[in-house]
Amino acid sequence: MATASVRVRIFATLRELAGISELSLEVSGETSVEACWDRLCELHPKLAPLRPSVRPALNLVWTEWGHAVRPGDELAFLPPVSGGSGLLTAPVEVRLGPEPIDTERLAALMERSGIGALASFVGLVRDPDQGHPVPYLDYEAYPEMARTQMAEIGE
Repeated sequence: MATASVRVRIFATLRELAGISELSLEVSGETSVEACWDRLCELHPKLAPLRPSVRPALNLVWTEWGHAVRPGDELAFLPPVSGGSGLLTAPVEVRLGPEPIDTERLAALMERSGIGALASFVGLVRDPDQGHPVPYLDYEAYPEMARTQMAEIGE
């Protein structure tokens, strides 16, 4: 049977331990995420102990270890995000409303020893969009669900 490759990408600690960020694994037909991980660990044995905390993604979507991988797929292995343990001294607070978000005030609330990074995203109106003026964006949310989901993410 002819072989083809699966693009495998590894990040952060995994990349540092392996000394590479991506490679091609030759596969014949369908295989599993777990089998690809095992093959990666044969090539880079230092990765094997991290398996319990690694999260796989297949074609840009989180996946399970038993999921099928086919030639031409892109498989990624990501370690857990570090930090967070013991840093939260107050309950998670989720606010939802029409008021503009004051990112500077939020950053100031987060400033204290032990915090390594704060990431935020501010979107801008794409004007014009496909030749049409876009003077503003009007977002609509399902507030009850948004609060619940954001609180879960925060916890």
